[in-house]
Parts: sequence; C-alpha cells; structure tokens
Amino acid sequence: MGDTRTFQNSEVPQGLDLGILHQEVAALIPTLCCITGDSFQFTLVFSSALTSQEDSDLLQALADHYPDTLDRAQQRRMDKVDLRTAQIMSEGFVYQGITFSESATMQRNLLALNARDLRLALSPILPFYVSSMDNRESIQISSVQEFLSFYDAAFNHGMSAYASGNGIKESIRQITNDPGQPDTAPNYHSLQEAIAAVEAVVDPR
Repeated sequence: MGDTRTFQNSEVPQGLDLGILHQEVAALIPTLCCITGDSFQFTLVFSSALTSQEDSDLLQALADHYPDTLDRAQQRRMDKVDLRTAQIMSEGFVYQGITFSESATMQRNLLALNARDLRLALSPILPFYVSSMDNRESIQISSVQEFLSFYDAAFNHGMSAYASGNGIKESIRQITNDPGQPDTAPNYHSLQEAIAAVEAVVDPR
C-alpha cells in the first residue's frame, strides 16, 4: 500500500523548488515516486507506507523549507489511526469460530436486512448460507434469531474498531500548544514538544 503526505507552503515567503526537494527526499527515502502540485501546496507520493523513521527523515528534509505545525502533525497521526481501523475491519469478524468478511458491501447488506421487518424480509430466503472470508467454510442461517446473532457479532466488531480508533484520535486532539496555559501535558509551550507528543501517541490495537 502506498503513502502520501500533503503540505501547504503559504507560510514560507519564497517559492519552494520542488525539483530540489525531490532530490533531497529521494536521497533519504527511495520509495518516493513523485511530487505533485506547486511550491505553495504539494503532495509527496510514496510507493509504500512510510515507517516512523522515514516520517522523521521527511520532516527533517522539509524543516529548512517548511516548518511543521501541530495541526498537520495531528492530522498525520490520525490518518494512521484511520488506516489501522480500516485494516482491522478488513480482517473480518469471528462468528462461531469462523472469520467472515466485514466489507462495505457486507455491512450494507446486513443493515438493509436489519432495517426492515426481518421476519417478512427473511422468510422467503430462509434458510440461507453465509460463506467465510476465505470461502472455505459456511454457516447456515435458519431463523431470524440466528441472523440477529450473526448481525450482532458483525456490528459489535465494527463498532469496537471505530470506537477504539476515535478514542485514540481524541487523545491526539487533546494535545495543544498554548503558551497561555500551564506547560504540562497535554499542553506544551514548545511546538516541538507538542509535535513529539503527538507522534508518540500509541495505537495498541
């Protein structure tokens, strides 16, 4: 999976030479594919996800051209949390010891069935089979109650992934850089310390 980083250069009075920036970043991170945009808003495109070390290297390369901000650091960290949430969803959920897909299509199908009168909706098609994520197994849904148990497993797994991700993002949002407030976590008088605190937030999932 590739990776991107977008920056706005409006705070820097002189235009940024993207050719020079490309050379500098590519020397540090060989997976850089291209830089799109112009000197005032540009996106770096990488062929694979950046490691935390490569993230640091990129920020170092940009330091002389464009100072990082707390907002950007928070958004960058929250984007990674969202990617992890999406990964958890893509791994599916377990029901009766079998892993089932929790794709967007699967979620829509479950919600559509659960939103209507289930007895009327399911009666014509009961019993029916649901295949496992790897298509090697299946289970038979023979009643509305069995369907509800299956639906609850999918719903609870999805909500757990989103809720845990939102909790981590809230801890990121709470980090501030306000000189008018006490210099104690989660507020930092130093911008560098605030950005470091954001980057240090752990996603344990």
